[in-house]
Amino acid sequence: MKIETIREQGQRPVTIFRITGSISAENYEELEAHGQAAVQAGTQDLLLDLSAVDFVSSSGLRAFHHLYMLLHADAEAEEVRRDMRTGSYEAPHLKLLNPNPHTINMLRMTGFDMVLGVYSDRGNAINAF
Repeated sequence: MKIETIREQGQRPVTIFRITGSISAENYEELEAHGQAAVQAGTQDLLLDLSAVDFVSSSGLRAFHHLYMLLHADAEAEEVRRDMRTGSYEAPHLKLLNPNPHTINMLRMTGFDMVLGVYSDRGNAINAF
């Protein structure tokens, strides 16, 4: 896995991780560490560009969850649960761009699609923050 960090200005500054390769048990901790470093450096909004990711394992989903927790530590749990029950919740600080069909299926099977916004257009994803 390779992670390239890009910063873009939308309505807010957005950090983009352009990830290449697979996110698996062998390397998911690298993504978690990269996210930790970005948050410590001031990142508040993170877009994971998965356009060049060929496979995401369950460990990759764990890394997505870790990034969510880093970026949403101040989220009110009851409010999030309420909005998830009504289908109106989307994580405000973490979004995904162009996951492949296999990854979209995994997101649906695990319920991650109910939390993380999934976008196919980079401009729309950046402006969604």
